[in-house]
Amino acid sequence: RHRENGQEYAVKIIDLLQDESPNNVEIQNEIELLKEFAGVDHVIHLFDVYQTETYAFMVFELMQVNPIFFN
Repeated sequence: RHRENGQEYAVKIIDLLQDESPNNVEIQNEIELLKEFAGVDHVIHLFDVYQTETYAFMVFELMQVNPIFFN
């Protein structure tokens, strides 16, 4: 949740130290692909990316789940 405006976001957290984690090239490819399709219907919006030595945080729009999919 954004501290100032209360907007909720989804965050994909990637542990860069785990063996099965994607490498920096794979993460960059995902980011570039999401940027290329920004604004296209049915494609989630990537707002921002933060990275430390151990984690990458990809901030996405929060998708509201329709309960009909879970019946």
